[in-house]
Amino acid sequence: MLNTFEIIGHLGGVGLSSNIKKSEEEIKKIERAGRIVAGCHDQLSKMLKVGLKTKEIDHFIDWYLTENGAIPAQKGYRGYPFASCISVNEVACHGFPSQYELQDGDIVTIDFVADVDGWKADSARTYIIGKASEEAQRLVRSAQAALQAGLKAAKAGNSLAMIGQAIEERASADGYRVITAFAGHGIGQQLHEPPQVLHSKLPQPHFILEEGMVITIEPILSAGSVNTYIAPDGWTARTVDHSLTAQFEHTIAITKGKPKILTALPPARSKGNDRAKSRAKRVKAEQSNNVPSSKAQSSKVGTSKLDPSKVGSSKVGSSKVGSNKTQSNKAQPSKSLPDMAKVNIAQSSTAKPIKPDLIHPSIVKGSGSARSVGRKGSNAGSASDKPSPNKRHRD
Repeated sequence: MLNTFEIIGHLGGVGLSSNIKKSEEEIKKIERAGRIVAGCHDQLSKMLKVGLKTKEIDHFIDWYLTENGAIPAQKGYRGYPFASCISVNEVACHGFPSQYELQDGDIVTIDFVADVDGWKADSARTYIIGKASEEAQRLVRSAQAALQAGLKAAKAGNSLAMIGQAIEERASADGYRVITAFAGHGIGQQLHEPPQVLHSKLPQPHFILEEGMVITIEPILSAGSVNTYIAPDGWTARTVDHSLTAQFEHTIAITKGKPKILTALPPARSKGNDRAKSRAKRVKAEQSNNVPSSKAQSSKVGTSKLDPSKVGSSKVGSSKVGSNKTQSNKAQPSKSLPDMAKVNIAQSSTAKPIKPDLIHPSIVKGSGSARSVGRKGSNAGSASDKPSPNKRHRD
């Protein structure tokens, strides 16, 4: 996520659009990284629970990306020390993973970037821990809707400004405001490439979207003030009145119609209902032929036996993801982690088409430990941080 004024000059200019368009093969490479990101979010939606430390979450993400052939691209970027940004409650973005233990009703936004063979993909989701207030749930539903509004406007021939207009109009209709200090961006071999993607109606140079452009859309909605201040760590951005915030983000490729979501699991993995129908049809066919149903014949795509209790509670072994020496062993991934199913990244060289409605069902409707809905205020970072006037800052 960029500061709004960080890449002024990336919009406009002779030949800019042709320089930032990606080939079909390059988009497939970005999608490969994006599916690892999506698979990790899928696992996070099942494992997040009360009492889990945010640093343990970061260690899991670090392990997961590495185990699946990716590099945590945020780690070391401009000195950022972690594999992910974990922002709890009033933290708008860039929250440092720490010893903070997730509380019942917390909202946590988890944002990270995977790099596979030099190509990057970026995605964020807001999860609810335990039970949240209706107000908090409404905020996060609106954040999801705002992203969807932006996605609908992101197609070849539209101006880049239409994305921000659609997002702000949707947020306003729900009674929320967009934090304008941060923006989306182009992405590919660099984490931040042109163009800058504003999530509001702020004035910007005229820029037409073209097929083949790859960008991130990542609006942050606030239940109160849209002004933020930066904590002493130089990164963590909080709302000045400690209002709750929520964010959803995807990396997308611009097409003539609906954008191609690159940070999503293939439809066969992301649609549990379709899998269930397929299994039911197969069982019915077997029964009609007097063939006993076999579990071994069931599709295993998109399933993973993850025991949430094993993350952050069992003894930990050494991690091969290069954890900092200053990080406690207790925050490292459990030895049981490799038993989890890896992300089934598309083995075919041809990526499957993705539909834009890809919020994982367990996040919104699930009754498990983690859902994507809203936050109640709490400080996940340093207790000594005090609000101060909003400052423009680097990502």
